[in-house]
Amino acid sequence: MPEYPHSPPVLEALKEFMVELTANPTPKQAPMRGLVCMVISCVLFSIMGVCVYAVQAREPDVSPLVTSFFRILINLFILFGWASTRGNWQELFGDKRPSLWWRGVFGTTALICSFISIKAIGIGESSFLHASNGIFVATMAPIFLKQKNDKKAWIAIIGALVGLFFLFEPRLTDAVPYGRALALAAGFFSALAYIMIARAGRSNSPNCVIFYFCVTATVVHSVLFLFIDTSWPTDHFTWFLLFAIGLLGSLAQVFLTMSYQRSPAALNSAVSYLQPVLNMFAGILFFAVIPDNRAFFGAAIVFAFGVALPFVRMPHRKSANHI
Repeated sequence: MPEYPHSPPVLEALKEFMVELTANPTPKQAPMRGLVCMVISCVLFSIMGVCVYAVQAREPDVSPLVTSFFRILINLFILFGWASTRGNWQELFGDKRPSLWWRGVFGTTALICSFISIKAIGIGESSFLHASNGIFVATMAPIFLKQKNDKKAWIAIIGALVGLFFLFEPRLTDAVPYGRALALAAGFFSALAYIMIARAGRSNSPNCVIFYFCVTATVVHSVLFLFIDTSWPTDHFTWFLLFAIGLLGSLAQVFLTMSYQRSPAALNSAVSYLQPVLNMFAGILFFAVIPDNRAFFGAAIVFAFGVALPFVRMPHRKSANHI
């Protein structure tokens, strides 16, 4: 009988690709590998968004709080497993500064708003409204981070805000009238979370920042479950989707972190707009959620100015690393 390899050639090639991608790159290799990591992160986050909407489509009575809770809980278990394997629990706790906890509060609020908005208006439009976080960060940077914006940056910010207006403008066809407001709120609170990450400084590792986010989110969800009547899944496939949401979100977070460790922040911020584009097409393809012309027009404006914004804000002859 012929002998077969232990694993298919495709899996072997994928394994070699992942080993090479996650290995420490040379300075010349780092930028391109970082961008590849960002693309992978966008794809994983987009698939996660599809799973989030699929849970609501399969069992409409399931609370979005359940979905966001599993997104966090599985991420927390993965962090515990990582710390236990390496025996490095101290790294997770960091220097315990208040901004770590505030990052958790703002990040949790953004996550809950985002998942509720996905159920309300679909993954495409909610994703573009959530992508406003980069615009809000740039707007608030002069106040909270002491980073000034020049004339070109303000033009890009105003242009992106015009696009957000077309997306945010209420529709009579919206089943949930506050869905767009929640998606925009998710972008705003994400921006506050990123500002808190900047204030947390480089003395705390990415795993530490994620740990505080997960712990805070777990506590907030547990308190909300005490006061809000919550419906849980009854279908086995829905439970599988919840597990997939947590796993995909955790993996996407890892690749997101690696991308900013390897490539300039401006490039990564621009490439990150791939995610809402993928989400919009996924909503059309899998769920027949087709945005109207105003939404398409607004998304195109947000995409154009959102991609341009990090480049016009980038200091000349320098490339700032993402925090």
